[in-house]
Amino acid sequence: MAIVSIIVPVYNVSKYLDDCINSLVNQTLKDIEIVLVDDGSTDSSKEICDKWERKDLRIKVIHKTNGGLSSARNEGLKLATSQWIAFCDSDDYIKDSMYEEMLSVADDQTDIVICGHSIVSNSLIIETVHSDGYVKKISGNEALYLILEDKEINSFAWDKLYRRDLFEGFIWENLTYHEDVASTFKLFQKAQNVVLYNKSLYFYRRNPKSICHTLSINKVYNSYKAFLCRDEIIRRHFPSLLMKNISLITSRAIIVCNAYARKLDDNEEYVECFKWVKRNTKSILKNTYIKRTDKIYALAIYINYYLFKIISVGYYKITTIKGDVS
Repeated sequence: MAIVSIIVPVYNVSKYLDDCINSLVNQTLKDIEIVLVDDGSTDSSKEICDKWERKDLRIKVIHKTNGGLSSARNEGLKLATSQWIAFCDSDDYIKDSMYEEMLSVADDQTDIVICGHSIVSNSLIIETVHSDGYVKKISGNEALYLILEDKEINSFAWDKLYRRDLFEGFIWENLTYHEDVASTFKLFQKAQNVVLYNKSLYFYRRNPKSICHTLSINKVYNSYKAFLCRDEIIRRHFPSLLMKNISLITSRAIIVCNAYARKLDDNEEYVECFKWVKRNTKSILKNTYIKRTDKIYALAIYINYYLFKIISVGYYKITTIKGDVS
């Protein structure tokens, strides 16, 4: 049985897919299985996956209708058989020794290993994150705190190696954006021991056309939902970080509210965000992390639905003329 299962969601990445898979099959750790989940690609990604499956017996391919990143990861988990689980985005690539090195710093009690990464643009490394080479062992609670503070540990799925037991009863949140914020957080809740291996082993390709760089109101709403998923746990276990998380929720909720106010129509997402802001206005006004304009919007929402629309549309017109829309 393979030691590590690497799950790779694939959607219309034919330009980069060979590079990604090539970096996986050439790992110095040979006891791996690679699960390629074609999420309804409309380019040649499907054929590329099938080509690699014929070339390497360690590769399994799933073809499914398009359901998004979370759906693809969930399908991949069903097919994965190894004691360790990893994820790789199909437009990225990894160092040939990545998983061997990460396993070398784990012991029998380790639940998650995290490595550093480099950001690549036009084949050039433009930034390296967490790469000073030290190994640090911490508890699951300490790791959660670092995630919430956005220090040392981020919410990405792909720079981590997870013990399979963590996925019992787990599914990736069905969000189209920032799904890692909600889902990775839940995995760390179940972890007892975490190892930070601050060496850059993963190469994240900054693609301007990727989902992370093409924002829409729907994606902002999904980001709002992702940070909202963490709220209850933070209130119960990390109250000192509550105001910061509320600021993240607020900024996204206000963006959604403004977008629909300026279109002068409503939908379920708008109503949900509007109600959340209204319920939490007092906390928002006291929050030092939240910018003044968002506090003004929140106060207007609290006072009157139509007042908020008037302020939102008016502010939009003024800032559009000045070239600074908030």
